Amino acid sequence: MKKPLAVLISSIISASISTALAEELILTNSELGFWSFDGGLHQQGGVDYSGNNNHGYFLDEGEGSFNGGQYSEQGAYRAALKVEADNPFVVNVTELNINEPFSISLWFKAEKAGDRQVLVEKGSQTTNARFSIFIDEENRPKVLFQNAVGELGGLEADTALTDTNQKWQHLVFSYNGKPNGIHLAINGKRIDAYNLGIPANVEADGPLVFGNSVIDQRNYPLLGFMDEIHVYNRAISSIEANCLTELGFNCVPAFYMGPKGDRGRQGPPGIPGKEGKKGDKGDRGPQGEKGEKGDKGPAGPRGPQGLKGEKGDKGDQGLKGDTGPQGKVGPQGAKGEVGPQGKPGSSVDRKHYYTTKAERGTSIVIPEQDVIDLCSDEDGCQLRIGLDDWNPSVPGEVEFDSFMFFYNKDTKVWVGNKGSGAYGKNGDNIFNKNIAYAYACYFSDGDYKNWKNDGDKDLNFSLVSWNEHIANCRLTIID
Repeated sequence: MKKPLAVLISSIISASISTALAEELILTNSELGFWSFDGGLHQQGGVDYSGNNNHGYFLDEGEGSFNGGQYSEQGAYRAALKVEADNPFVVNVTELNINEPFSISLWFKAEKAGDRQVLVEKGSQTTNARFSIFIDEENRPKVLFQNAVGELGGLEADTALTDTNQKWQHLVFSYNGKPNGIHLAINGKRIDAYNLGIPANVEADGPLVFGNSVIDQRNYPLLGFMDEIHVYNRAISSIEANCLTELGFNCVPAFYMGPKGDRGRQGPPGIPGKEGKKGDKGDRGPQGEKGEKGDKGPAGPRGPQGLKGEKGDKGDQGLKGDTGPQGKVGPQGAKGEVGPQGKPGSSVDRKHYYTTKAERGTSIVIPEQDVIDLCSDEDGCQLRIGLDDWNPSVPGEVEFDSFMFFYNKDTKVWVGNKGSGAYGKNGDNIFNKNIAYAYACYFSDGDYKNWKNDGDKDLNFSLVSWNEHIANCRLTIID
């Protein structure tokens, strides 16, 4: 009977602990980094969740920033990274040496096949030496080791992957430091591949790049998504690889190690014992008799349905009587007293809008009809913009500014007086974010979505809290 993965891994840990007898045990963690991209929707996409602080970054943002990247909520597990061809994900793991044992585990989903697509690359900063895992034009997974003089090695799958388009695939690469110790698994199963060995002196001192090749000028992007990336400084086993595919947590345990002792002498082999005889198979008892089923009684006959009676004749309609003469108009009554004057009516001369810190980077809608009602007459309107609760040392503090604004409801042309004046036309698909702004609060004729310009696609206006401050934004439009 096969043991569950958790039991087997527990056995490995127990065996490792039992070798450290009287000495103090030392916990060694083989995981160098874990990037799940679950924080990507909150500008935290590059965070390393292994606890080693090997935080990643995006090439356009630069090292030290967690911002950037595009994400999908339909990942292999929660959020996933949508690979951008010109903006790959980069991690500088200084502890990783590709000439020593190491492993990489990741999920990927390709939206297209037939193109070379790089999953991960670690290259040299001065030569063409590199380590790379990619899918070739025939949809075959490959591993490449190349040194500075152009000598090649690695692993080539015998057959192409099938039924991979638009489906999540789990890949595990494991290298034990020996020429024949390169292994690749897809979806928990080792693939048949031709081992080309490893050339000498593959010196790749650059960072890990996921989703494209920097050495090849970013010409081979993964056309799809990546998720749940792990990097280890040892070769993981097939049991651990399968656990990462099926379960995804606590699959690669830390090991307890004491100081290395002297190597003992090998004892003589024991004498094999005799195999016992196999017992006779017992007789199967007789099956009991099945009781007889009783007879089903006959169904009684159904009686005939009675005849439907005939419908009676409709009677004749009576004659219509003559219309009587109209009566005379009566005299007009006396005029009543004038009632008291009613209370003066009220009109709305302003409207308020509010967006919170949690919505930063994505705008809220200001309906065009509100702007027409308040700003399209001859004297326009006033835009009053407030930066709310922006100063941690003074909670609730508000900084504000105000501007004049005019809007022609017929031509859709607007004019504002921020700075030297701003003007534009609503609904022309030309985004203008600077109609009026105060600090990190912008009133615009287009939209923002996830920190990106989403265009001027309709006739509505918008309010957004941007990244100059972490603050709420208030807008009051006054006629």
